[in-house]
Amino acid sequence: MDTLFYTKKIQRLRSEGIDTAVLVTHDFHMRRSVAEFTAAGIHVVRAPVTFAPATQNRSLAEHMPSAGALPSSALALHEVLGYLILAP
Repeated sequence: MDTLFYTKKIQRLRSEGIDTAVLVTHDFHMRRSVAEFTAAGIHVVRAPVTFAPATQNRSLAEHMPSAGALPSSALALHEVLGYLILAP
């Protein structure tokens, strides 16, 4: 439902004559968010923010599936499916 709500808001921006927007969002959401704005005919200036820790010094065990990682997996699935729906 959130995606539909925000898509309508984005479309309203275009109907009000706004053709460029600065998009500030977590870089995890950026690809899908840009696709939503582009589909509405709005040029996007990307301004990603990141709060994820660096992964370069993690052990192999930290890359194994765990219950604690389920929220991240759900978020990743949401983003991928949202992008695939919007992709031309």
